Amino acid sequence: MVGLTTTLRGRLQASEGLETTQVWAPWVEPHVPIEERPVGVPVLVTVEYRIDLQQAPSFLKAMRDLQRIRLRDGAIRGGIYIDPLEPERYVETFVLGSWEEHLRQHERMTLTDRRIEERVRAFHIGERPPVATHLIYATETWVREMQQSRSEHATDWGVHEHLPHDIES
Repeated sequence: MVGLTTTLRGRLQASEGLETTQVWAPWVEPHVPIEERPVGVPVLVTVEYRIDLQQAPSFLKAMRDLQRIRLRDGAIRGGIYIDPLEPERYVETFVLGSWEEHLRQHERMTLTDRRIEERVRAFHIGERPPVATHLIYATETWVREMQQSRSEHATDWGVHEHLPHDIES
């Protein structure tokens, strides 16, 4: 009983000062040119950052905080990777169970979460904002639907800039 009380008191103290007001994460919705988006298939999100080598340890610490938010808000798993041939290039990855879960992830963002995301983005030294991509698990059904939709819509599939985590102050 004492352990439970201590644990609960520790959790409450740890959350003091957090701004839990929910905000919509400002982002450009990824363009999926089909009438019905895939239901129940995993989504892989990647976000590419350019980080100054001297700032990398601090960036990775900030990414740990962002990773906790991603997992709390629905990511199944995720991580941060470095390109050994371009050591300033980092790629964050996280997987969600479905497209709907990814949209809900944005709805769950709080003001405190936004500040953490802004802290991560502050390390980015690229000329443009970090680039995000959204990949949907390739099932035969989904690929057929995408091919059919592509032939029905005159869409330029290769020219979509996704800025899902572009926080403008």
